[in-house]
Amino acid sequence: MTHFILKIATFAKPGNVSYHFMGTILYIILLLTVLSFPIIFFLSYFKTIEKITQSIVAQLPTNVKGQFLNTTVWFKGYDMMKKTKTFNIDPMKTLYSFNIADLYVLNDKLIVVGKTKMLGKTRLLSPFAICWTDKKTEYTNLKYLTRQINTKLIGSDIEFEFEDSDYSNKITLVVKKIGQPLYDTIKSGS
Repeated sequence: MTHFILKIATFAKPGNVSYHFMGTILYIILLLTVLSFPIIFFLSYFKTIEKITQSIVAQLPTNVKGQFLNTTVWFKGYDMMKKTKTFNIDPMKTLYSFNIADLYVLNDKLIVVGKTKMLGKTRLLSPFAICWTDKKTEYTNLKYLTRQINTKLIGSDIEFEFEDSDYSNKITLVVKKIGQPLYDTIKSGS
């Protein structure tokens, strides 16, 4: 690339019409190179999160009681401005702002893997777990754990109210349309 730019620069001489044209071409090449850095950073950031999430999902224990893929979810009571520590920024933690998720039910927790669509492809986001108990379990690959407060079955939906230590308010995960099967899976064997 550098050799090509030098060749163009030596071809164009001051006073020549092609001199101004070559300067414009060099400017465009430089501009495209500089402007592509944020795009490359953004794509590599999501790729890194996706690889970490895939490894966590691949290492799930064999005693998964149930998995519900591509479920419709939404969050009630989530407010970004309610962070307990304003300057505690974790770029790998997913904000509670996705609408599609994979849910994995274990004996003592519900693992939520959010999904987002970006550039025509569905990407995985960092998972978090809603834990039923405060005791430590054998599966500790998850970095983001929350504490379950309440579970409500409302029609065909189910609501999980939980506390995240990073936020001062309670957040509710609403899972649409699969409330009864998910509720039965959670209650079986507990």
